[in-house]
Amino acid sequence: MAGLRIIVPFTATTGTVTQTLVQIVAPTNQRLSILRIFIGGVSGNAADLPVLMEVLPQTSAGTSSAVTPVKVNDSDDETVQTTARQGFSSTEPTDAGGAIVKHTFPVPTTGPGRDFVFPPGRELFVKGGTRMGIRANTPGQVSVFKGFIELEE
Repeated sequence: MAGLRIIVPFTATTGTVTQTLVQIVAPTNQRLSILRIFIGGVSGNAADLPVLMEVLPQTSAGTSSAVTPVKVNDSDDETVQTTARQGFSSTEPTDAGGAIVKHTFPVPTTGPGRDFVFPPGRELFVKGGTRMGIRANTPGQVSVFKGFIELEE
């Protein structure tokens, strides 16, 4: 790893079904180290229930659009090689056998959100050329989430 730290920001509106919020794709032959994941709700509906969020490996892109990762230090010379997807609609990504690596139950209403910080030696790794996504399982409600994944190439 070159030590290039990047942020993948995302905003996602979930439907009433299980839906991927954001997906990162590691460059070929280069693993990623996930240092931090933040998920916050921005829904205005006080009746919203907590939502199951899962961080899991995925094997396909689904139907989505690109989101641009940004450098933490924009003066770094290296080019960001990680790509990311959001806005999943008609086709969900395929999960990699259900191996959920982290989960939480944030409430979609505005609040402190959930912040996972992975210290050195405890970070999550994404193998080169593979995908990792954050998926929401909403309990019959439409919810809006904003967040980011901080990682190192």
